[in-house]
Amino acid sequence: MTQIKEERADALRRWAHGCTTMEAAVELLATALNGRLLDGPWVISGGDYGPWFNPQTAAGASDHLSGGEARVLRIATSLVSMDHPVDLGEVIPGLDPASFVAVVQALGHAYGLASDNVEVGVDHE
Repeated sequence: MTQIKEERADALRRWAHGCTTMEAAVELLATALNGRLLDGPWVISGGDYGPWFNPQTAAGASDHLSGGEARVLRIATSLVSMDHPVDLGEVIPGLDPASFVAVVQALGHAYGLASDNVEVGVDHE
């Protein structure tokens, strides 16, 4: 991840601090797909608290994304907003293994598990 993306991820972590579902969404955006989703219009800059994740913008802005990117963004959006539920049975089969692991870790975090308690192994023989 580039220095700029790392700084953006850190700023988003500060924004989300204290709400496990928002923290999980931010970690998913930062860790899945090498942090590519940190650059979208759903990360709103400025304001008193720095950048923040806007689920309404994310919900309507997946036209230019790959299928995997759109799936990860939909999951992150659903973690932040109950207005945008996602059917995991629909989105998980289309994820690459690394994104799947990031999603499972985010779901574990949203549930309240520490990240070191969520171990996922993916074996594709």
